[in-house]
Amino acid sequence: MKFPLILERLPVSVNACFATDFKTKRRFKTKEYKEFESYCRGVIEPENLFGYGNRIGVEVDFYSDWETKKGTIRKVDIANYEKSLIDCMFPLLNLDDSQIFSIKLNKKPFDEKYPTNHTCVWIFDIDDL
Repeated sequence: MKFPLILERLPVSVNACFATDFKTKRRFKTKEYKEFESYCRGVIEPENLFGYGNRIGVEVDFYSDWETKKGTIRKVDIANYEKSLIDCMFPLLNLDDSQIFSIKLNKKPFDEKYPTNHTCVWIFDIDDL
């Protein structure tokens, strides 16, 4: 079984998730990351899909405009999106990122179904394949 999840936005880059208070030397979550966490809590129903201990596969399609107006590829590292996405999403699904044994990330251009920034995630038990 592949569990689909659609977010009507892109995740926050891991580079924008935390900041440092240089007076206290403490790290803290940025406003942007807190907003993304709140968004995920609002669209993801807490579930226990596979149980802890199962080996999980994840496939993610990031829909956006990946080219500049001149036709060159934008310098966007989708691996930076993956970390914040998994960290926000997995606890809501009673999963741990240590269960991921396979992951595939794809950049997709806008299309008729997804004409704006979207993130499509499929989670599956790799032992069921």
